[in-house]
Amino acid sequence: MNRYWHLPLALLGLWAALLLVLSAQSPIRWADVRGWYAQQGDQTSYRWTGDRLVVPIWRSSAPIDIQLTLAAPRWPGRAPPHVALLADTQPLAAFDVPELPTSYHAELPPGTAALVLRSTADRSPFDDHRYLGVQVVELRAYPLGFSPRLVAAALLATALLGLAALLGAWCAANGLGPQAALFVLALALRLAALWRSPIALGPAEAVSLADAWHLLATGRDHLGQVLPIAAIEGLGGWDAPLLTYLELPLVALLGATPLAGRLVAALAGALLAPLCYALALRLQIPRAAAALAGLFAAAAPWLIGLGRVAAPQALAPALWVLALLAALRFVGYAGRASASGLALAAGVAVYADRSLRLALPLLVLVALLLARLRYGRGWFARCWPALALLALLWLPFGYAVLANPAIGLRMNAEPSRLAAWWQAYGALLRAPGGPATGIGGRADALGGYPPVASAAVPLLLLGLGLFALRLALGLRRAPGPLTPRPAVPAGWWLLAGALLIAPLPAGAALPAGSPPAVLLVPLLALLVGAGAAALLWAIGRGTGPRWRQPAQRGLTLALSALICWPMAGWLLRPAAGLAPATPNYDALIDACARAAGYAAQFDEVWFDTDAIDTPSIYLLAALPPAEAQAQLVVERRPGQPSIVARVGKFRFSSLADAPRILPLLEAIPGQLGQPGFVLQRWDRAGRRVLVVRRM
Repeated sequence: MNRYWHLPLALLGLWAALLLVLSAQSPIRWADVRGWYAQQGDQTSYRWTGDRLVVPIWRSSAPIDIQLTLAAPRWPGRAPPHVALLADTQPLAAFDVPELPTSYHAELPPGTAALVLRSTADRSPFDDHRYLGVQVVELRAYPLGFSPRLVAAALLATALLGLAALLGAWCAANGLGPQAALFVLALALRLAALWRSPIALGPAEAVSLADAWHLLATGRDHLGQVLPIAAIEGLGGWDAPLLTYLELPLVALLGATPLAGRLVAALAGALLAPLCYALALRLQIPRAAAALAGLFAAAAPWLIGLGRVAAPQALAPALWVLALLAALRFVGYAGRASASGLALAAGVAVYADRSLRLALPLLVLVALLLARLRYGRGWFARCWPALALLALLWLPFGYAVLANPAIGLRMNAEPSRLAAWWQAYGALLRAPGGPATGIGGRADALGGYPPVASAAVPLLLLGLGLFALRLALGLRRAPGPLTPRPAVPAGWWLLAGALLIAPLPAGAALPAGSPPAVLLVPLLALLVGAGAAALLWAIGRGTGPRWRQPAQRGLTLALSALICWPMAGWLLRPAAGLAPATPNYDALIDACARAAGYAAQFDEVWFDTDAIDTPSIYLLAALPPAEAQAQLVVERRPGQPSIVARVGKFRFSSLADAPRILPLLEAIPGQLGQPGFVLQRWDRAGRRVLVVRRM
């Protein structure tokens, strides 16, 4: 027991350090502040507000002192703005703001969740379509006492860190240290500021969240379909349903928030790194080089961005590598256990993403062919129950394809589709060029990085050359960095088949413009590891016994820095680089929620479809599911995507004939301060209409 006397002291010191860090933080949750525009001013910076500024506060058992400096410049016809300060819904003060900056103090009672500033707003005279309230010149908050919540938060963080340390020690003792380290690194990169980056919630993310939100409460998706299994109707086509069902527990816990969906994508993306490491070891790549392959999968900016978006494509790489690992084990052993593993991996993964609908059957076919060539006919007697299980798992998908051809693979011989298969390899070195080439319609989520950063290209080319040489020589047993064991040659042929299959869905199974590298990049991580293995082998042969190990360790560190270099640029990118290439969807969610709150006061609520893309998805994510399902009117069009025609009094139509200047109810800026949406009152033919449109 005396051996561990230092552990309580270490935990106590960690708890004290965390308590100091938490005590030094501002009570304001700056990343979640909503309702003001981008910062302006050269000498004195300030931010204009809309009609409502919401400043979230970390809940505290002590009062919070708020120091606020406001100003309200005048222009012709503008009256002094009237401001009301509230602690949540409790009024604190009300006053007119003068033209020059003036300081105010307010005290928030214990337990306050947000400071709310309500202000009259007028149309901007600067010809930028904004509605402006007041200028916030300074905003500060100080706790007036010590909060026991900080003690509890520090204790919880200490307990979690201690548990993580114990799990790490257990993994290291059981030979799982590299896998655990790669998973933790990948997860940390994908969780960093996940609640605010990527900015906004894209349409594809909103669809999966709305479906999960409605399935959880009613057992129907957002279009009213009962428990869809094979495919779920999304925007412009049929998507794989696995992501939606994986989101159910988090949506039940967190609600239909962006974080609920993105946590699933982050976990799937983090699993890719240890899976690539395990696959490299299975291919007999040396352990150090296999770790570099896993590091590439963990730290490549393109893969990081992919793991931060709640879209079905985020699940595809990890499940593709898992299926490949199961297929490699099946080819090596062809036993009942390995066949069952392949059946489970491929049977479930086909429901993860549209790209896997074609790739997985082809991969299974290649694995069966290699097993037939390796073992003759004897393997079938052992493996037929697993094949029956695979057929059973694929039965719902097969039935859905027969019942609805729109769900199918859409294989054809169009020259553009076949050319896209070859062009997918070249696209690996190009950054996404627009929203159509991004994930879930979002090129900004990929950070502007190509699937394979230029720093890793030399290793990739070296690994590709070595891989081709091994295949050309028939994978002979010869000294080298990738000397195969008897079971490995068939595995390398399986990898060759996967490299040919991976870009094929971009040309044959998916719409034009879909990202071609979703299944290909994880395989290239293995080639990066193979290139690193060749360099490590060469330096080992070129140095003497005394310097061999230090030289190889130094080279491993240098290659690790080379692989991680693009990640450093991704981490250090400015906040302005997070702005969405797509419209301001985060403000649209807020606008839908506020429109739902006003709905009882109006006869109809109209969304302007000329300037707002797919508003029905965001509205269904904001409304109570049971209420929305009862009022949902869907226009079913055979052979074409269904359309939400209306939801009760909510309608979606063009407002080109509606007056542009109407009485203002709400002005809602976006997360980065760009102009967002307005809610206006329109008296039309004796009916009260609430208009939701862009500024």
